[in-house]
Amino acid sequence: MHTTISIKDDLLVEAEAAATSSGQTTIAFIEDAIRRHLDARKATDVAEPPEQPDFGDGGTAPGVDPEDADALLETMKFGLGLGS
Repeated sequence: MHTTISIKDDLLVEAEAAATSSGQTTIAFIEDAIRRHLDARKATDVAEPPEQPDFGDGGTAPGVDPEDADALLETMKFGLGLGS
């Protein structure tokens, strides 16, 4: 696809110099810069939370309330105290 865009003169001069020093054409340099920027944005997007384990009856382990952060922390520190 061929598209015309407007770039401020000082930014274009800087991009041309950077492209030349890296052995790229100006177009390739600008495409790479846009691609890196978009990839960085994708990397910072909020990921879906991991699926919670299912302990047979469709929920979390008995006695664990996934909505209670303090109880979850206690469970992670000390376990459920189930069995020996």
